[in-house]
Amino acid sequence: MKTVIQERSKRKKLLEVNISVFLRDASINIEDWRHESNAQVKLEIWEDVQAIWNVNETHKHYVLGKVGIALNKFRYRLTKRVRNGCVDHPPKLYADLIDQEEWDEFVARVTTTLFLEISAANRERALQADCPSRISRKGYAKLEQEIFLETKSEEVSLPRHTLYRKARLDKTGNTNNEKAREKISQIDDLEQSGQIIDNKSSDDLLSKALNKPDHPGRLIGGISPCLLFIVDHESPVAKGHMYNIEGETLHNRALPLDHMKVLISIPLDENAPLPVEDEVGNMFTVGDAVNAFVAWPFNLIIAENPQVSHLIRGTSCCIQ
Repeated sequence: MKTVIQERSKRKKLLEVNISVFLRDASINIEDWRHESNAQVKLEIWEDVQAIWNVNETHKHYVLGKVGIALNKFRYRLTKRVRNGCVDHPPKLYADLIDQEEWDEFVARVTTTLFLEISAANRERALQADCPSRISRKGYAKLEQEIFLETKSEEVSLPRHTLYRKARLDKTGNTNNEKAREKISQIDDLEQSGQIIDNKSSDDLLSKALNKPDHPGRLIGGISPCLLFIVDHESPVAKGHMYNIEGETLHNRALPLDHMKVLISIPLDENAPLPVEDEVGNMFTVGDAVNAFVAWPFNLIIAENPQVSHLIRGTSCCIQ
């Protein structure tokens, strides 16, 4: 199973590395990638992606989101060029991608007083972060998956304090940030104290270490880790997360009665059939649906945190 997950991760990283190739269809003057006015550009990019990669329709939102992130990074690099005096013409490296008219419009926008004020405020806010993480855009979900691969853990998810600590340490297990070192030391002390702490509650070990209790009723981490089953609760077929638990649609279609939208993150049995096949996305087994949203029956989901059961409409008797 570890080999399967690693192979999927390699293919996913390869796609993400090559995704910037498709930016040729996107203007550097697109301010909000999510705006509906960019629908045609997104369609053209998606068609280019499918012409090269075997990616089913279910992953369209994910791939286009990565394109948007790549576009933001590209614009950031160009903005730095402008600050360094590259104003009159596009950088030679990108001369075949950016024409003069597009470049002039970009320079005019990133040199306005409003843009410069917002940029300065964002830089100042970033510098004021007490304990910045080192994971950048990788995110906690990918970090958690990496730890699962390294440790071969059978847990549904990792405690928040474990992820918090890992995200602030370098490859040698150290940090140069004094604030981060203090917080990590507090986490270590609490772990070694022998004190009984419920890490599935809002007052978990991380909240105690940071001295910042979570807001009552908030789902810890914004998502709900869970185990997914097919027939009974004896053998899980996947680890996943429940998102938007009050949502009633999946891929613009109504969810089946007594089903929930879940994201399959780690397959435990790739050949297990999905409870609800997705013919549009060409997904019929758990292996087909890794990193995709699918519909799953309430009674075949076990949430790691029992407290989320009352938040799921009409399912308190099913989530254990």
